[in-house]
Amino acid sequence: MYTIEWQKRGLPHVHLLVWLVNKIRPNQIDSVISAELPVKEEDPVLFKIVNKHMVHGPCGALNRNSPLHDRVPTIVHLAVHLENGQRVYFTEKNIQDVVNNPRDTTLTALFKLCAQDDFAKTLKYGRVPSDTWNQSSKTDETNGRKQGTAVDGFPGVKKTDALGRVYVIHPNNSECFRLRMLLHVVKGPTSFAHLRTVQGIIYNTYKTACKEMGLLEDDSHWKNTLSEAAIFSSAQVKSVK
Repeated sequence: MYTIEWQKRGLPHVHLLVWLVNKIRPNQIDSVISAELPVKEEDPVLFKIVNKHMVHGPCGALNRNSPLHDRVPTIVHLAVHLENGQRVYFTEKNIQDVVNNPRDTTLTALFKLCAQDDFAKTLKYGRVPSDTWNQSSKTDETNGRKQGTAVDGFPGVKKTDALGRVYVIHPNNSECFRLRMLLHVVKGPTSFAHLRTVQGIIYNTYKTACKEMGLLEDDSHWKNTLSEAAIFSSAQVKSVK
């Protein structure tokens, strides 16, 4: 299966999906995928053009000096952590001050913002940077944007094309992973407890809150089906899929 696209310079670009008879391991991919560069000695001009415009190095967290970082829109990284589980940086001289006066993260700053701002209460975590975040601030405190497009129904509120990027959490970190799920669906959270609240009930875990909101797959119907088949249709149990 494949599709061919035509790039701006008129060159073909193919997206190809390949099915393999035998499974392949990630460390074997390089043996079947390769790129051919022009021979520098035969065509130095083409070699220079290809290396300049068609070879892409790492960007993002791997290369903060990548030319892509000069482009728009602005990307704002949004922290995810459990209550009192954020990273803190300190020295022997300031450790006591850091403990007594911890700096806000983007997440705790979100809670403070939503507690006092009616417009922020309408936003999900990832949308906050485009509407209220002041990226130029030296801290993670939130400030209303001075420039941008006006937001209907909220006089004085401006929005831009800035994007929020919520840090990825591995599923093995179960509670933090579920916390991240809730941040994508709950509007205007004011605390960690608020995120665990569903229909007025504060649940003890984020996983339970996710389940009550229908965010987790519930396989109970499969268990019930198998139990019913085992009792009433024992001869056909093996055919249940």
